[in-house]
Amino acid sequence: MNPSRARYDLIIIGSGPGGFRAALVAARRRKRVALIEFRELGGTCLNWGCIPTKSLLAVGERLARHGAGGEAGEADFWNDPNLSDWGKAQAYKNAQVLRLRQGLEGVFKKMAVDVYRGMGALEGPNTVRVNDQRLEGERILLAAGSLTPPLPGFEFDGERVIHNKDLLDAARLPRSMIILGAGPMGCEFANWLVDFGVAVTLVERAENLLPQFDETVSRALRRSFKQKGINVKVRCEAERLEKTAKGVRLHLKGGEVLEAGQLLVAVGRKPRLNPEVIGPVDLKLNRGFIVVNEYFQTSVPSIYAVGDVIGGPMLSHVADAQGAYAAANATGDHIAWPDPPIPGCVYTDPEVAAVGLSEREANARGIATKVGMAYYAMNGRAVASDQTAGLCKVVVRASDDRLIGCHLCGATATEIIAAAATAMSLGATARQLADMIWAHPTYSEVLAEACRACVTSAHD
Repeated sequence: MNPSRARYDLIIIGSGPGGFRAALVAARRRKRVALIEFRELGGTCLNWGCIPTKSLLAVGERLARHGAGGEAGEADFWNDPNLSDWGKAQAYKNAQVLRLRQGLEGVFKKMAVDVYRGMGALEGPNTVRVNDQRLEGERILLAAGSLTPPLPGFEFDGERVIHNKDLLDAARLPRSMIILGAGPMGCEFANWLVDFGVAVTLVERAENLLPQFDETVSRALRRSFKQKGINVKVRCEAERLEKTAKGVRLHLKGGEVLEAGQLLVAVGRKPRLNPEVIGPVDLKLNRGFIVVNEYFQTSVPSIYAVGDVIGGPMLSHVADAQGAYAAANATGDHIAWPDPPIPGCVYTDPEVAAVGLSEREANARGIATKVGMAYYAMNGRAVASDQTAGLCKVVVRASDDRLIGCHLCGATATEIIAAAATAMSLGATARQLADMIWAHPTYSEVLAEACRACVTSAHD
């Protein structure tokens, strides 16, 4: 950071995926960029979300399949007899997070992005205060992310009622845990916790796990979770919580009572927009989210916003893409957001991924559809790798054969979904996908087979 340079072309508040991408786009255009972060570089995704949870998932899978021992050439902690399995997992997770965070620091230094540590607060349409410094900017970008809000009656205490950061930083794991909420976060945490020997009960008030996903893949994941020993309770609503000498007692509507060592609240996110961040600037809000136009410009023309603070899908890859558009527009372009297909991924075992409309959503919109199904049990690569749990479901618009939805539960689903998202972006039809030559044996052939189930093609 160069403290003498207090005027910038773009000032960014928040260094998560949206802020990080915006900083790089603007810096590559030779703009003067300031990036403000009050916690660790990389935001929630890198430090307490995407990366640490995927690291723990990887360790959990290793423990479940191969045990905790290390191999020659691996990090010393794998063979440290004084470390528990959880201790090794924490060491591995922390190493990966640090590696990526140091990479960010190196990139910012190389690109001459000035990094300010502290809470950024708007003081005007072109002024941001951080600590005791005032920065002036032609444009400002808000990318402050979101947080898990306290749930009335289930307030966090850091010991018995916890949120994701508490768990990721925990020195030890409880013997049992109740997870309130079976969305992506709840399911991912349940998946790796059970690999570490924690007895997990997953509570969801909707009809299925992952209620935002197609019910076919939700049911498939539920079957896999039951095989893992996860106690899945759907259509159950938490009524009240007791703290006991041994942990917590959760009372459900209807009279059922659950007990565990801890309760993890995995319900909801809200934008990180406290009054100090917005300051005296009169930004237009809608239900607590910043209102932006198709260029990510707020009601104050010099201020832009992306990611969780504007609502919509609260996904890192969405914020990343929005950050690129916002930075381009803030530095001279006028490019509207194209509203592309957005894949959603859940990193469980098996993985879950989806893009576009579910069958139920398409029907609710009055769209006549065709549905194709294919199963991992008939996929050569899945059989050879003993990864036969799962399926692929495609939703095709009957009027023109175009792919409008794809839903997967199975090995590498979070990778395969990129092919479906690309096809949808290009307006591809199920026939075109069915008639492609797909490498064999690959997991991705499950997408081809689902499309072939919808059409008459040369491969029938």
